[in-house]
Amino acid sequence: YYKTFTATTGCDSVAVLNLIVINITPTTTTTNLSGCNSFFYKGMTYTNNTTFIDTIKTKDGCDSIYNTVNVSIIKFTTSTIKKSLSGCNSLVFNGKTFTNSATYTDTLRSSVNGCDSVYYTYNINVYKTTPITSTNNINGCGSVTYKSIVYTTSTVLNDTIRTANGCDSVYNSISITVSPTPSRDTVASVCNGITWYGTSYTSDTVVSHKIENNLPASLKEGFSGTTTATAPAGWTFSATLNTYQTTGNYGATSPSLKLAATNDQITTPILSASATELSFWLKNQSATGSSLKIEGFNGSSWITVNTLTTFPVTGTTIQYNATSTPSLPTGLKQFRFTYTKSVGNLALDDISILYSGSAGCDSAIVLHLTTKKTTTSTTLKTINSGDSYTFNGITYTQPGTYVAHFTNSVGCDSAATLILTLTLPVSLNNFVGTAANNNIFLKWQTGVELNNSHFIVQHSIDGNLFTDIGSVKAIGSGANGYQFIDYKPRNGNNYYRVSSVDKNGKTTFSKIVIVQISIANYQLSIIPNPANNFTTIRFNQVLDKATLVVYSITGKKVLEQSINQGANSYLLNTQSLAKGVYLLKVNTSTNSYQEKLVISK
Repeated sequence: YYKTFTATTGCDSVAVLNLIVINITPTTTTTNLSGCNSFFYKGMTYTNNTTFIDTIKTKDGCDSIYNTVNVSIIKFTTSTIKKSLSGCNSLVFNGKTFTNSATYTDTLRSSVNGCDSVYYTYNINVYKTTPITSTNNINGCGSVTYKSIVYTTSTVLNDTIRTANGCDSVYNSISITVSPTPSRDTVASVCNGITWYGTSYTSDTVVSHKIENNLPASLKEGFSGTTTATAPAGWTFSATLNTYQTTGNYGATSPSLKLAATNDQITTPILSASATELSFWLKNQSATGSSLKIEGFNGSSWITVNTLTTFPVTGTTIQYNATSTPSLPTGLKQFRFTYTKSVGNLALDDISILYSGSAGCDSAIVLHLTTKKTTTSTTLKTINSGDSYTFNGITYTQPGTYVAHFTNSVGCDSAATLILTLTLPVSLNNFVGTAANNNIFLKWQTGVELNNSHFIVQHSIDGNLFTDIGSVKAIGSGANGYQFIDYKPRNGNNYYRVSSVDKNGKTTFSKIVIVQISIANYQLSIIPNPANNFTTIRFNQVLDKATLVVYSITGKKVLEQSINQGANSYLLNTQSLAKGVYLLKVNTSTNSYQEKLVISK
């Protein structure tokens, strides 16, 4: 473009314009920026939302780009959480294994705006510990109680003791060993009763006796039965075995076994430990050319202990142990006896075995007792003078007490008693007895008395043995009534008779009357009765000083002993007394007590 103008000098002048137009279209950009609580942009920190515009020009100075920046500030409150982690010797966290204590930081961001929301600080504690192992052994008999739990079988328990930080410190291994308390049965069938380990038993029972530890256990067996033997529990008989029951043909008690055929065999129970001694009672019963083989079982085979071909004529106990000849082999837990017969039999009894105890534990013997009862009977008979009476095949003509002994159906020694009296020359009528106030009142009447001197009143506790307890003077003529009071009767049955004594000394007896009385606070009992070598006299209250007297069946004093004051029992040695029936009396300063005593040797 040209423009003419007049200059100040008055001259025409020209102004020339060279115009260049650059064509450009500016653009606009928008940028959104955000920050958590603040945002730093181009050297400035923004804590609130803001928008600012920035223009970019070309080299020609033309606007080219309009930048719009939107800054958004997200207000957010963060939290810090501290946690503690612990481990023993090492700890694995977030895939990393820590072997030492450390502090670990982790940030949790918001899933909405990506801002830090939680700062986690982990205190990692690694406790160094070296556990040790402790082994304890606990032993018991039958059972073991550990931490209030009862164990009846052996076992191993593992128990861990931890430190205060919860780390394993001690590994306890508890080895519990439960040893058995072995027991064995022994069966006995006896007459009236038995004394077993110091205690008397008079009725059927099952009772256990403990064998203290550290003592050898034992197996001892007599045998039972009448004609035929009964195998005790756990024993085996190869066949039905008969018995010997007569005196001298059995060991400690009747009966013994009768070995009477080839292959008659007795096998013992299996022991819980090895035997240290074997013994048995043996007697020859006319055996000639026969043999008895004794064997022991060691768990795998039968071993011969000895083979006997000669036998004792008198019953003898034969014994095998470590020092005998031959000696007893070790490791045997069962035995058997086998008879090979040529001529005659053997009587075998009282097989006894000692064997080792079990781990120091108590063992037990269980007695299965069956009691058999003796049979007694009393026959009272009065005959006229010159007459007779037959009793058990024997004819009697004189008054007296006669006893017949026999073996009853269950194999017990028994007795049948005949009390024989003659009719009195003095006619006795209405001889009666009544009990009242712990006394017994006796009354009798006579028909015609002639030359009669006096009456002797006699008492018995069994109708066999009578003793004089008083006398009554006879009037001597006519018919009369008499009375006698027994102030010390026996509790239970009392037997009375009256002896009429003439002036010429001739004596005859009345009939026998039986009077039963129940006396309060009765004091005397005899256990066992029948007795063998010893028996115990028991009282239910303490005695004053007393005297004990034993009379024979004929009334003869055979034993007398003193009982100290203050005693309530007394052990009586009866070894000096022969087999039979006796009267035992205990006399105190105020009372007299009596009981029948039977000796059954």
